[in-house]
Amino acid sequence: MSYYHSATGSDGLGVRELALQFMEEHDISLNEIVQKQFVEKVTADKLNIKFDSDSENKLVITLNVVVLGMVHGFSDEFNSRFNIAAQLFDRSGNIMWSYNAIPISPVAPGYSIKLKELFSSKDSMLNFFSAASEPIVQKLYDDFKKELD
Repeated sequence: MSYYHSATGSDGLGVRELALQFMEEHDISLNEIVQKQFVEKVTADKLNIKFDSDSENKLVITLNVVVLGMVHGFSDEFNSRFNIAAQLFDRSGNIMWSYNAIPISPVAPGYSIKLKELFSSKDSMLNFFSAASEPIVQKLYDDFKKELD
């Protein structure tokens, strides 16, 4: 099947369905992209934070909305926007920190992609969604870091 022949596949699937199918076939997880970006930011800033699945504190990052949409005008390119929420819970389940990115994130500056390129490879799609999620993950991280001061 051609993923990028047009806005719909030959079987009538729309871009959303084609993207989800492609992501499943190529083991692409938006949650993993966002989590990895957040951890990389913590590591790069050398914050005194340890990510441990056995910790009494739990950080939960939730993707509320991911929008894959056409760039305005007469373009044949797409962009993506994210909405993310996060909470840090202590061992009793009390919220120690909370973040909700409302409204939905801005489009990553200057980044869009043609469908043919988006579906050309796993790396292409990973790079696209990584660039698209970067602005909102940065906002999430900045708020998280501010609470540490």
